[in-house]
Amino acid sequence: MYAIAVGLASGILTALLVSLRYNVYAMVLTGSLVAVLVFFLISRHMVNKLQALQQASIRQLEGQKFDLAIRTLESGSGLSRWLLYGQSQLNGQIGYIYYIQKKYDKAFPYLKDSFIKNWMAQLMLAACYYRKKDFKKMEEVLERTAKSNKKVAFVWGVYAYLMSATGKKEEALQVLARGTTACPDDKALKAVQLNLQNKKKMKMGKFGDLWYQLWLEAPPQRLLQAAQPRFSAFRRR
Repeated sequence: MYAIAVGLASGILTALLVSLRYNVYAMVLTGSLVAVLVFFLISRHMVNKLQALQQASIRQLEGQKFDLAIRTLESGSGLSRWLLYGQSQLNGQIGYIYYIQKKYDKAFPYLKDSFIKNWMAQLMLAACYYRKKDFKKMEEVLERTAKSNKKVAFVWGVYAYLMSATGKKEEALQVLARGTTACPDDKALKAVQLNLQNKKKMKMGKFGDLWYQLWLEAPPQRLLQAAQPRFSAFRRR
């Protein structure tokens, strides 16, 4: 990441200049302060520019301009090199756009390189592995995502759903137990836990439109009508 490199270079150069006239303590202190300041200023500038691109892509996505939204995000690749996890954040968003269009093969490489804190992209990646019947990889992604996003009830719900869908119902119940411990006040998670305990279908629709974006279940017609234009991508395909 370029911001770190430039910050360190600025700090070292400053330290060397200070060392010509002052002692080692002044050299270290001044060099460190300059390095941190330069890193902070560059990072803030690049984050602002990247966020502007992301906001533009969201507006384009809302207008169903999928290809344009992807191109907008791709144009930020140069900026992302300046930021820690910058490219992985862009990858997650690009993968998301491909995925909601059911372009799973195109989405997969982007989702695979997405930032772990982008839990929606990670869940989409797990769903891709599920479709490929690579259940071992699916479980690895789900476990990693759950550990990194413990307070996101939806993550635990999808984790349990996919485990149950692959025949591991006991393991799914264990996942839900962990999830309700981490998210004790989430009613949707408790509801799906009760469904599975009673050997009923897990009603994931309780999580709302987030669930239907994974395309593991088709959105009901009433939701399609109520959530325009958000679900127009689903209607078209």
